[in-house]
Amino acid sequence: MNGKKFLAIFGILVSLLLLAACQPETVEVVKEVEVTREVAIEKEVEVVKEIEVVKEVEVEKEVEVTRIVEVEATEPLPNGILEGKPYDGTTIRFLSCCPSAAQFLAWEKSATEFEELTGITVEFVWEPFGGFREKITTESIAGTGSFDAMFWIESWGASLQNFILPIDEWVERDGIDLSDYPEATLEISTYSDQLHGLPTRSHVYLLFYREDVLNELGIEPPETWEELEAAAQRISEETDMDGLALHFAKQGTDQNLNTWVNFMRANGTDWFDADWKPTFNNAAGVAATEQYLSLMEYAPEGVATFQENDARTAYLQGEVAMAMLWSWSYELMINPEKATSDVVVHTKFGPIPGPDGPAESFGMTWPAGVSASSQNPEAAWEWVKWITSTEVELQAISDKSDPKTSTVVASRFSSLTDPAANQANNGLNQAMADAFQSANHRPIIPEWPEVIDIMGTAMTELAAGADVQATLDQAAADVEAVLDREGYYD
Repeated sequence: MNGKKFLAIFGILVSLLLLAACQPETVEVVKEVEVTREVAIEKEVEVVKEIEVVKEVEVEKEVEVTRIVEVEATEPLPNGILEGKPYDGTTIRFLSCCPSAAQFLAWEKSATEFEELTGITVEFVWEPFGGFREKITTESIAGTGSFDAMFWIESWGASLQNFILPIDEWVERDGIDLSDYPEATLEISTYSDQLHGLPTRSHVYLLFYREDVLNELGIEPPETWEELEAAAQRISEETDMDGLALHFAKQGTDQNLNTWVNFMRANGTDWFDADWKPTFNNAAGVAATEQYLSLMEYAPEGVATFQENDARTAYLQGEVAMAMLWSWSYELMINPEKATSDVVVHTKFGPIPGPDGPAESFGMTWPAGVSASSQNPEAAWEWVKWITSTEVELQAISDKSDPKTSTVVASRFSSLTDPAANQANNGLNQAMADAFQSANHRPIIPEWPEVIDIMGTAMTELAAGADVQATLDQAAADVEAVLDREGYYD
């Protein structure tokens, strides 16, 4: 090859190399995403080719450009509520009683947030307590679907079960943690081996007392029947107050039996034996009843005609120094609009006294569920999950800014043991959690409304002075006749 050809070929090669070097560079983009609980941080790293000409020689440098973008992260919805608003635009009707109850007003207040999360509008249908069971029954029999969700008094539940949808499949699908509920409240909500509702309004029986009055008399909070009677006697004799508030008048459910049940069970007997034969009229039941009735001597005048609210009012107004009541009563005792200043400041609480020490508490709940005649059962279930969520419970029991919606009522252990809630309620919720660990409850049978009608009448007769053994024997015979009619002894 001669020199001219070599130079020509060399020149062509150099030209090709220079042309290749001048081609546009591909921009490489590397993305990294870092996610925290509150926000997602998106970091975008871009590698850019920067061309610098130095003495007619092109030099490439890599320059890193970083941009940070904050993107809002979404929290999971409470208690298994479905994502994506699958029932957006649906309106459901919620049947409720007791429009002055702080817990229910808190639910109504929360309906706005629920609608924002789910797109479901909730209309409250308020019914007086006296007609509440009849409303559930008549509307359900008619099948009109006039309400989609409701709660019910636990003593009615078994007799209403055909009007309420079982929820076991929904509970499993949505991952509802049933272990967060006291066993007693789940048993109350279960009929024919199927869960029909989630516990919502749960209470235990507690002894409330005025610490200042007991301290002035040098009395320790009573834990036994003997100590309770001795304290009530001294208060009645040495102060201008009565010792203890009780109530015996028959009401729509079994309110006048609740305190007596604590005494009866603490003395080692119960409503029935294993064969459903009444046992409350045995020797232990008679002794417990006589002990309970003996406390009337230290109660306000006219106590034989007191309903539950009369007993509570006597305590709130400072007329008595002790009262055995449902735990929810404490929300009134710390409300300066409902109670005297001494009651607000000095009320304490403890377990119900028993024969030899603190007794197991009597527990209850009002479950919430979905009407069998609802036209929107899935949307109604979303609402039930909402009002039974830990988030809604904690908001209601911790926020004291509005007395109308300030409650102490919760059903979940996670709510009852929450430090902030207990600070707001002076440890009342922890006392409820402790009592619920061993709480007993009413028998869950369809005939229970008939049973308590018989027993409620017997209690009013006992308060009026009827013979204890004879009255309990007659009540036992009447109750046994009801169960016999329904085939319990076949």
